[in-house]
Amino acid sequence: MIVAHGALSYDCKLILVDGKQVELGMWRACADEFIGPSITDAIAAFEHFQGIMNDRYQMLLATGRRKITRDDGEPVYLIPIDEYGLLLGHRGQQGPARDLRGPVPRPGSPGAAPPG
Repeated sequence: MIVAHGALSYDCKLILVDGKQVELGMWRACADEFIGPSITDAIAAFEHFQGIMNDRYQMLLATGRRKITRDDGEPVYLIPIDEYGLLLGHRGQQGPARDLRGPVPRPGSPGAAPPG
């Protein structure tokens, strides 16, 4: 249901992450971006999202605020993730999959819906 809401929302950027491509694939045409099983693509996308979050944190700090509002003109990013474990691989994995653990949107991030 939340994916449908994001697909119909005019002020939401819908970014789908589906390692198997079949659970969220039906929404691919509605998404602003679709990230499949490519670890490289996932890392690049999450680094980009981390940059957006950091820019928003800086703006909030500079203005003495804690939250963004619609008046800021910033889109909300909805990033449903299916099969995140497929992208991470097994524990102790080295290489690109390990890098995915850092830039995951944190709950309470400005304009980022918590993963769920």
